[in-house]
Amino acid sequence: MPVMKKLDVTPTFARGPQNSRTFSIDSDEARNLIHAVGHQVTPWEPLRAGMWALLNFFYPADDLKRDKTLEYYRQREWRIACCFAIHGKEVLHVPTPCQKKRLLEIDPDFFGRKLQTDLETGDALSYALIHPGLNGRTLIEMVRRIFVPVDAVDRATDLLASVPNAPQVVSMGKL
Repeated sequence: MPVMKKLDVTPTFARGPQNSRTFSIDSDEARNLIHAVGHQVTPWEPLRAGMWALLNFFYPADDLKRDKTLEYYRQREWRIACCFAIHGKEVLHVPTPCQKKRLLEIDPDFFGRKLQTDLETGDALSYALIHPGLNGRTLIEMVRRIFVPVDAVDRATDLLASVPNAPQVVSMGKL
């Protein structure tokens, strides 16, 4: 099948679709440019992963759709940069069917909901990643303290009773 020599590309932006523009690109030259830029440098996949991780540090300050009190700061309370590897092995992974089932049992409202991004609507589980821990330790074993409301201290302490080297549960009333 013949390959098109010219490709029409129209980049657009979710927050400004009226600013789109169409470019006619020669397919052979585009391929050569990509090979030239990527020659003898970091492969594209780790670069993509690194860019994604960097974007996790930013939150649109003028995002009117999600403009809630302190939303900017809440985003950073739970963020873990994705797509990182240790000794060439990816740390995070998509949940297995068994893990997805367990997550839905734990919190069906949260994990069963639909999420609207600037590009699409998808199931929360389709965006989820599992962090199995590091060096044989789970994430909860690496936590030093957990801050909870005053009336949740006993419940949180009970939940952590079976965790080896459980973190200290601290009442937010003591802050």
